[in-house]
Amino acid sequence: MLAEHHSFFSKSAIRASSIAIWRLIFIIVVSPEMVEFLPPALIPEISERIKTYARQRIDELVHETSFYGVPCEILLEEGEIGETLKEAVAKYNIDVIALGTQSRGACNAGHR
Repeated sequence: MLAEHHSFFSKSAIRASSIAIWRLIFIIVVSPEMVEFLPPALIPEISERIKTYARQRIDELVHETSFYGVPCEILLEEGEIGETLKEAVAKYNIDVIALGTQSRGACNAGHR
């Protein structure tokens, strides 16, 4: 699985990972800290813009790479990154996660 947080994987990363992967699941997580300093009235609109932008970028990646024949699912979630990924691991029976955070710091998923 490749989990995504507001950054996008390079074509070479997709190509390299597809060698041993049965399917890719991209999870775009819109986390609360992305909008925490906005006026409350703007949060719904900005959250939707973030989701729209993220979906467009992933759609471009799908179009450009076709994931080299690896089946792909794209999920758009809202919540804390760590908790969202823990839920996805359980729900989709995920064995491996590659996480891009754009140097935003560690995730609080824990190793339970």
